[in-house]
Amino acid sequence: MWGIPIYNFYGTTEAGNLASSCKYGNLHCSSGRYFIYEVLDRKTKKEVASGEKGILHITTLSKEAFPLLRYNVGDIVELSHEKCQCGNENPILVHHGRVSEEVENSL
Repeated sequence: MWGIPIYNFYGTTEAGNLASSCKYGNLHCSSGRYFIYEVLDRKTKKEVASGEKGILHITTLSKEAFPLLRYNVGDIVELSHEKCQCGNENPILVHHGRVSEEVENSL
């Protein structure tokens, strides 16, 4: 209505901004000098392949007073290393929800 671009930001209270959207709507991870992103399988705790869903864990590389090491964010995400039309080469983060908000199917 006002012609102002809108951007989405993804982050946590503990770590701050982890990703921000581009004009194509993709959430790009912040620069690799601030965080290490790991998407781990919920059962095996091993890293999943690019584009597969898992639980996001982060390690902060620039926080001095409150460092986080393999911090379990509790979000179900996938990281894609495909090229985006915007030119940003950082991984694309797709958020699928929070583990704590899942409803178990008992059927």
